[in-house]
Parts: sequence; C-alpha cells; structure tokens
Amino acid sequence: MKRAIALFFAILAIVAVATAQMTINVGDGGLKFNPATGSVPAGSMIMFKWVSANQHSVVRTDDGTTCTPSTVNVYKGGPAAQMGFTSNFTVPNNVDKLWFICGVPGHCEAGMKLVLTVTGGSGGSTNSSSGSGSPTSTSAGSSPTTGSGSGYGSSASTLGATFGTLFTALVASLLL
Repeated sequence: MKRAIALFFAILAIVAVATAQMTINVGDGGLKFNPATGSVPAGSMIMFKWVSANQHSVVRTDDGTTCTPSTVNVYKGGPAAQMGFTSNFTVPNNVDKLWFICGVPGHCEAGMKLVLTVTGGSGGSTNSSSGSGSPTSTSAGSSPTTGSGSGYGSSASTLGATFGTLFTALVASLLL
C-alpha cells in the first residue's frame, strides 16, 4: 500500500512538471514581449497574456528576420486584443526555434518580436504545421473560447514544480 501511495505521488509530480507553463506578457512596457527570448520544452504550454491597454496581437512567423506572418505555421493569438486577454500555444515537438511577432501594423517593425528556443524535441525543422492549432483564449471576466491552441512555464512555475517534485520524492522515500 505504501508503494502504491508513493507511486501515485511520483506520477502526480511528473504531471505537474509536464504541464508547467511559461507566461509571455504581451505589450509589457510598450511594444514588447516580456520576456522577448527564452527556452521552452517541446510539448509545453505558453500562455500569452495581454498586459497593455494598447492593442496587440501574437502572430507566428517563419524566421526572426521578417515581419511576415507564416503561411505554413498559422497561429494568431487574439485579434488585436487588449488587457486581460490570454491565449495559449502548445510548443511543437519538431522545431528548434519559434518566432512570434505583433501583427498590429508597425509594431513588429518597431521591434515587437519574440524568439524561443525549443528544447527536448526532435527538432530539425522550423517550418512545420505541427502545433499550429487555433488558440484557446479568454478575455477578462469571461470563460475560455473553443480551440486547440497551446504552449510552457515561467521560471517561477518551473521552480515550484521542481521543488514539488523533490518534495514528492522525499515523501515517497519515507513511505517506502
């Protein structure tokens, strides 16, 4: 029985780490994504959170040099949404990097870009339609809309998940 309980908590900790989420603030400090760069595990969840009263959107692009939306990897997080809106994105397993821009005219050209390095996936391609579903989104005070969008965690949630895993391992070892 003790082993079953320990196994349950170990599985629970693994699930908590696997569902960790990174939050990207959209419009934080003006025409910026915050953070503007980072690393995310393949298969993880990114939550885009609009923190500005100004209108912004999140559009996937095929590279970090242009302000042209992708025609293969279509992802649009919000139709120029405003503060309180969120949109989720699942990180594909078959890419090395992800690039996003603000699709509001002039914002990308002014530097509103985001680049993420994908870790732990099969990599090899940045032009894949995998993981490019429609976003799951909410506005302030509303429930989520339908969609299969997706994305991983802020350093705080990752740190919390890591300590949770260590705590669970400690409890499991005491029960065995």
